[in-house]
Amino acid sequence: MATATATAVNLRPDAPEIDGPISDDAPYPRYEPGVYEAFCIKSRIYRHPLFRAWKCDLQFVFGENNQNVVFGFFHLGTGDQPHVGRQSQYRRAWIVANDGQQPKKRQTLSKRVFVGKIFRVRIADTVKRSNGSQMGAGEIYSTVKEVIEKIGP
Repeated sequence: MATATATAVNLRPDAPEIDGPISDDAPYPRYEPGVYEAFCIKSRIYRHPLFRAWKCDLQFVFGENNQNVVFGFFHLGTGDQPHVGRQSQYRRAWIVANDGQQPKKRQTLSKRVFVGKIFRVRIADTVKRSNGSQMGAGEIYSTVKEVIEKIGP
């Protein structure tokens, strides 16, 4: 029976041998699913290069001394500019953050409305990859699935 060996080939003979790539980031954390009070500390809207779509991520902290970090991810369309329809999760969350007031026609739904406020949020596991396939147990992580209500400034 043949044995398999793994060899990294480096074209520079004076370079050290490479064992493998180095992870660029830490995994997203996983928490017990449920409803939590969370403080939004950061918001960001960006064009995701892999999905070729606009995304918004909201960073929240919660728990004792706000040591737990969790993100909420919202889809903002695939056009030239971010867009939200009447049924979008971002629009619903924005209305909650905007004291229940719906946006007026042509109003910018600024990401800044979330930052510095306390919300009741629903946190649950993300169990599917972007292609719809099931994640393995070690890949599952928690995200904010819903911004339920604003409870602080």
